[in-house]
Amino acid sequence: MTITVGAHRGYRKLFPENTILSFDQAVNHGADMIELDLHLSSDQVLVVIHDQSTKAVFGTDYNVCKTSYKDVLSKLRTTRHPPQPMPMFSDVLEWLSDYPDVKLMLDIKRDNPAKDVIRLILEELTKKNTDVNFWRKRIIFGLWSVDYYLLNQELLEGFDVVNIAVDLKKSFQFANTVAAEGGKLHGISFLHLIWYHQKYRTELVKFANSNSLVLYLWTINDPYLVKECGVNLITDDIGMAKKALSGVPVASGPTWRYSVGCYFKAGLFSTVQFLLGRDYNLKYLALAMKKFKLL
Repeated sequence: MTITVGAHRGYRKLFPENTILSFDQAVNHGADMIELDLHLSSDQVLVVIHDQSTKAVFGTDYNVCKTSYKDVLSKLRTTRHPPQPMPMFSDVLEWLSDYPDVKLMLDIKRDNPAKDVIRLILEELTKKNTDVNFWRKRIIFGLWSVDYYLLNQELLEGFDVVNIAVDLKKSFQFANTVAAEGGKLHGISFLHLIWYHQKYRTELVKFANSNSLVLYLWTINDPYLVKECGVNLITDDIGMAKKALSGVPVASGPTWRYSVGCYFKAGLFSTVQFLLGRDYNLKYLALAMKKFKLL
C-alpha cells in the first residue's frame, strides 16, 4: 500500500501554519497532500486559518467571520517568524498550479455557513480552471458534519469527501447517512489517538474495510506511529514522517516512558468516546489536549 503523507497546515513544525511558505516547504520536503483550514470572512472571502480567532497565529484578536479581509485580515502578519500574511483560498490555488501532483484536503470548519461555503469554494475553483473534473482529482472535501454533505450533495458529486472525526459512533453514522442518500464517502480522517486503543482501532479498520473507505489519521507526530500505523497520515512534521517511512531508524527503540505514554493515550481516547457518547461538552478538555499537542 502506498501511504499518502499529508502536511497538517503545511510544514507546521518549522514554519508559520496555514501560510504559502508553510505549504511550499511541506511540498519541498515530500508532502503528497496539504491539509488546510477554511473560514469565510465578513466580506465573503475564503481565507486560510484554523481558528475563528486570529490571536493564536497573528497575535491580535479578531473574529475572522466578523472581520473584513480586505480592510483588516489581509494586513495581519504571523507572530512566528518569518512573518507571513493570511492567504486567501485563491492564493493557495495560484500556488498549487506549480505542483500538479499535490492534492488539497480542505477542512471545512463548522462555523462556516453550510449553504454558502461549498458553493463559494467551487466558484473559486472554476475561476482558476473551468474544468470541474480537473479539480475532482485535486481537491478532497473534509467535513465534520453530515449536514454539510446533505445540503451540498449535488455540488459535491464526483469529489472525494472525507469525514473528519473524533467520535467513532458519529463517524459511522455519517458514512451510513451518505450511503442512504445514494452518495459515496471517500474516507474517514480520524484523530490519531484511536490507534493507541486496540478495540476502537479494530472497529474503525473493520468498518472502513467493509465500506471501502480510505483511512487517514491526524495529527501524527510520533515517528513510531508513523512507521507502524500503515494508513494515510497527516503530520505537522513532514520531514520526520518521510524519514520514518523511508526505513531510516528513528531511535534505538521505544522506551518505557513511551510505552506508558501509549497506555495514557489509549485511556484518554476511551474517556473521550465515553464523554462524547453522553453528549458532554468537551471544550475545556479539547483546550487541554491542544496545549499538550494531542489535537
